[in-house]
Amino acid sequence: VGGAGGNQTKYLIYLTFHTMSRLFAKFRSPKWQIFIKTPNRGFFSSMDSQGIKRVGKDIYVEPFSGEHKNTLIWMHGLGDSAEGFIDIFGQKQYSFVGENTKVVLLTAPTQPVTINMGMSMPSWYDIFSLTKRDESSLDKEGVERSKARVCEHIETEVAKLDGDYKRLFVGGFSQGCCMAIHIGLSHK
Repeated sequence: VGGAGGNQTKYLIYLTFHTMSRLFAKFRSPKWQIFIKTPNRGFFSSMDSQGIKRVGKDIYVEPFSGEHKNTLIWMHGLGDSAEGFIDIFGQKQYSFVGENTKVVLLTAPTQPVTINMGMSMPSWYDIFSLTKRDESSLDKEGVERSKARVCEHIETEVAKLDGDYKRLFVGGFSQGCCMAIHIGLSHK
């Protein structure tokens, strides 16, 4: 799926069923067993933490080759965080991005989510209903707040790529995928 904005800005939304099925197929292998969930430390693995930088709740994974040619900005689904994808993007043998690609794993703000009885959790926007499909069921303000935050990251990363928007990719899982499609089709 692709989207385009003004000023010859192009974004590739890097999420297809084929890609996700290939990605999750990797985790059916015995190698996945090296990960152990610990209560206070998140995921511990044999991963070398060199090249992984945490800023607040966001995670930056530097290119494995050391040469930064592309950037992928990735958004998680409802109730998850950047930590939920570090084991996918933070290890060369499991990552499906090129070794010259920097990955920016963003974490949504924690906020009440109406469909989950108002429980607070990481969410890119509120979800009022799964059955209503009119304007009143959309959290337009929440979507635009999250879009503005992601667009700041887009502009920062594009500046590091010499202004070349063709080398920046935006993707996500579930609610994060919805945000990626919205941003890809509407960012100027």
